[in-house]
Amino acid sequence: MIQNILAFFFNSPEEKIRQLEKKVNELVEESCIANSCGDLKLALEKAKDAGRKERVLVRQREQVTSPENINLDLTYSVLFNLASQYSANEMYPEALNTYQVIVKNKMFSNAGRLKVNMGNIYLKQRNYSKAIKFYRMALDQIPSVHKEMR
Repeated sequence: MIQNILAFFFNSPEEKIRQLEKKVNELVEESCIANSCGDLKLALEKAKDAGRKERVLVRQREQVTSPENINLDLTYSVLFNLASQYSANEMYPEALNTYQVIVKNKMFSNAGRLKVNMGNIYLKQRNYSKAIKFYRMALDQIPSVHKEMR
């Protein structure tokens, strides 16, 4: 009886989702550690792997539960880390595309602040007019109650 209950718990779709979510978190963490150790290629590979596994996780979660139960914080961290690793590897078009995915998703609050990161990429590319445009768009995201910041 207890073995059946344990087998059900450890083989249930919810448990598989928890395990996959844990693995995605580990990959994001490993990616960040690899970056901090200077291994940018490994950091990017871990970030890409986290992205692939996170998409599988979203599909599995949609099959088991309602779409509202998707872990938006995890999705955000996976995408943000991927964009950061692309940028660190000087893969600027890929980084900009990934940041754009985050910025365009209305479910991510404060994603507009990432326009600063996008402006920084344009600055590195010496595309000064686009950099200024994105810095201004980021400033526009600051609420009027924080006038001193503007």
